[in-house]
Amino acid sequence: MEADKETRRQGDREGTSPGQPVTTSSSRVIRASELAQYAYCAKAWWLGSVMGVRTTNTHALERGEATHRLHGQHVWWSRVLIWIAVGFVVVALLLITIVAR
Repeated sequence: MEADKETRRQGDREGTSPGQPVTTSSSRVIRASELAQYAYCAKAWWLGSVMGVRTTNTHALERGEATHRLHGQHVWWSRVLIWIAVGFVVVALLLITIVAR
């Protein structure tokens, strides 16, 4: 309770309060994950982005990043394989048209 009051006071000193987006004169990139975090829990976003409080579940975050990286590799390989398959289809169609003459 007391920590929550202190957080509000600090936010008020910075011109922000929990649940309100931070506006600054510098152009900062806002990532989709930040928007999702804000939509899920505005206070969690505010604590991390404005107050600089670090998360304690770094192990889960690292696992999630590794899973996303692996998924990205699978997506890349699936696209490569699709283009290879398209190439084989084109070659097959060319061979069919050449043999049919």
